[in-house]
Amino acid sequence: MSEIKRCLEQKHLAQLWQQQARVEEARGLLTPIYDWFTEGLDTWELKQAKSLLEALG
Repeated sequence: MSEIKRCLEQKHLAQLWQQQARVEEARGLLTPIYDWFTEGLDTWELKQAKSLLEALG
């Protein structure tokens, strides 16, 4: 599985957890995969992940 696809899948799960007030778990899930990227940060998927991380605080 590509890392970007994995990031997108984890973003969807993190969004669900955010809606369930499981913010710490959502952040803990998404942060490591987002931080793995050093390039391609301008792709739609990574922009969405960053936006969600910012919303999670």
